[in-house]
Parts: sequence; structure tokens; C-alpha cells
Amino acid sequence: MKTAFARLRQFALLTLAASALQAAPEVINFYAIGSKANFVLMDEVDGQATASSWLKLGDSFSGYKLDKYNAKSLKLTLTQGKVRTEIPLKPTRPTAYSAVMEGTITVPGKTLNNVQVLVYEGADLNLQLTKEVTLSLKNKLMKDGALLHTARFLTLQDDGTTDRTMAFTIEQKPGAKILLDVGDYVIDLSPAS
Repeated sequence: MKTAFARLRQFALLTLAASALQAAPEVINFYAIGSKANFVLMDEVDGQATASSWLKLGDSFSGYKLDKYNAKSLKLTLTQGKVRTEIPLKPTRPTAYSAVMEGTITVPGKTLNNVQVLVYEGADLNLQLTKEVTLSLKNKLMKDGALLHTARFLTLQDDGTTDRTMAFTIEQKPGAKILLDVGDYVIDLSPAS
């Protein structure tokens, strides 16, 4: 009798632990510039998916606090009470193409080192590079397996409006680097190792 109760208790604890692990949100977008990282998480409850706005370390979403970001292992640690869960910085749902790219981006007057960004099929991303400059990226999968990046550098004007400084498309073959060098604007990103 005692053994059956112990097994039942162990099963209940394992079930609870498994459901807690399955309940953790997933990262659907992120970028980091130096030590400052930004994330978009998605949580699914009863088949209904909810995405967060951009979050930073210390912020909370769906009962989880964004605790730690590891640039080398490409993992985000979430805490819920005393429970810590590490989640990968890539979509967990299947996509035909996804990669974490890292390197440098240069805009007039500033070079940003240690940039990491998740690129994948269908992703739309706005990277706030400086107070004045945003890089807008939209990604589309091509028939040959390449990812077509439609990118725009947007500059904040004195009157508060945004001006498109430059627009371009870059075709990236799987595993290849993204390199653009046009005057004061340089993007030099390679797949993370």
C-alpha cells in the first residue's frame, strides 16, 4: 500500500514538472547589441497563442521573468517562482530556414559590435540600432532555399517623423554570411557557431 502511494505521488510530481516545462513560453524573435538583449516570447494556452511585445531582461510575460541571457549558448533563462527554465533562442516550431546571425552593423557615427539577431522565414524585425536609426528586416523564403532579406534603414527626423534613408534586398543562401557595405552603412553578419 505504501509503495503504491509512493508511486502515485512520484507520478503526480513528474506530471506536474512535465506540465510546468511544457508551459514555458518560446522565443519567437530576439536581437542583441552588446549586452542589451530584446526578446519576443509566445505562449500557448488552450490552443490560443499570445505573443509579447519586445521584452528585456527583468521583464515578465505569462508568469515567467526573463532572468538571464547567454550569448554563447544562445539560451534565455526564465524563472517562475523558484523554477528556472532554459529555452533556446530560435523558433521551436518547424521553419524551412532559421539561423542566429552575429557580427557588426555600422551606421553613421557608430559601429555596433556583438550584434546577434534571429532570422527566419516570415520574420519581421525592427532593430533599434541607435536613438535615431532603426533597421527594419522582413524575411521571405525563396524556392531555392535562400532567404531574401528586404531591409530598410529608417532615420528619426527632428520633427518626430521617420525617413527611409536606404532600402535594399539581400539574398542569403543557407549557412552564408550577410554582407552589405554602402557608404556609412555596413551589415556584416555570419551564422553563429
